[in-house]
Amino acid sequence: MYTSIIGSFLSSIQALRLYVSSVEPVILKNEDVTDSETIMAMLLHIAKDLKIRNMDTDEITFPQNIPDEIVHEIKKNIQLFWDMLEISEDGKSGRYRSLPKTLKQSYARIEALDKQNEILYSGSLILLVTYFENTIAKIFKEDLQNHPKRMSLDTKMVSYKILEMSNNIEDVREYLIENEVASMMYKSLADWMDYFKKNIKLHLKYVISILPELTEIIARRNIIVHNNSIVNNIYLNLVSEEYRKNINYGDILTVDKEYILKAINMIESTGMAIILEMWISEAAKNEKDIERVLAIIFDEYLIFENWENAKILYEVCLECHKLKAADELVCKINKWQCYKWLGKFDEIKKEIEELDISAFQPRYKLAVLALFDKYEEFFLYFDAQNDIGENELKNWPLFQEIRKSEIYIQRYCKEQK
Repeated sequence: MYTSIIGSFLSSIQALRLYVSSVEPVILKNEDVTDSETIMAMLLHIAKDLKIRNMDTDEITFPQNIPDEIVHEIKKNIQLFWDMLEISEDGKSGRYRSLPKTLKQSYARIEALDKQNEILYSGSLILLVTYFENTIAKIFKEDLQNHPKRMSLDTKMVSYKILEMSNNIEDVREYLIENEVASMMYKSLADWMDYFKKNIKLHLKYVISILPELTEIIARRNIIVHNNSIVNNIYLNLVSEEYRKNINYGDILTVDKEYILKAINMIESTGMAIILEMWISEAAKNEKDIERVLAIIFDEYLIFENWENAKILYEVCLECHKLKAADELVCKINKWQCYKWLGKFDEIKKEIEELDISAFQPRYKLAVLALFDKYEEFFLYFDAQNDIGENELKNWPLFQEIRKSEIYIQRYCKEQK
């Protein structure tokens, strides 16, 4: 049902993350600073940046191994450069007057490198939010196609021109749904979440918990696109108090590597959380669809040891309260192992201890023994069952600590030698 939406969303997110990581070393490679003009050009660039940010030279942090006399000379030159700088009326840009030709060429190259940095990260943020919004639109459309009563189709009206262009009633229905989706996409992130909660009865516990961060990501994208990255009242009215403490009207917001990678991870987990909860809500009684949901989390996150996102998504599945007992147990065990590999085992230890595993299938009993690192008990029980075999023992992420145990090494590693 939602397979194509997940496929498109994940491929876009993964491509964007790879793009940021692979292109960055190419455009951010160290500039050759052995010639004096390149050094001078870099100082000119730094001086302009400081002036625009209204920073004094005393606010610059220099490495401790730079001698004081060099620091003094650099500050002195920056002060001289400021006298050559023409600042725009709005104070957000500047240009140097009468630079020698070769120095101007070096300066232009340094400026271009900095601009490439901006294009990489800011452009990636624009793409990221676009991917997210497109995914939300697809989710809305899928839901309205499955549940047209949510938009009260019988009360909708269309023009004669639309009827004339339509081949049948299905064309009209599609047109009305697309209009409804377009109208919803003009609303805010909070409005979208409100719609999901009220109309579809989703829980969205994780998404709501990070709503301030998501709102800021989208708000930052908007001022990059519409206001030249300059903070305005629209941005300040949207973001939470936490952001308003450190950001003022008129500030220039930038996007660096740390910010974009964090944003990519957050948008990915948010999009997946919404899609999976929608899917489970629709397919609670369809065992094959539930199996597909759990397989996606395993294949895309657990097997790659992306414990944080896997934990989030298993918790999303459990919060739906629509899984059968066996599927719920699988989610719990996988959630518990995520906590363990994240170093947070104490947070869920009591929950596991309170679980009565006496009536469980052998694989689940082995899972609990593995979680508690009970190696001797694990292998005694492993030898007495035929629910899982050596292939699972050698490959399941859950058993990674078991595979480091002396018992395992004696049994399997020495055999291979």
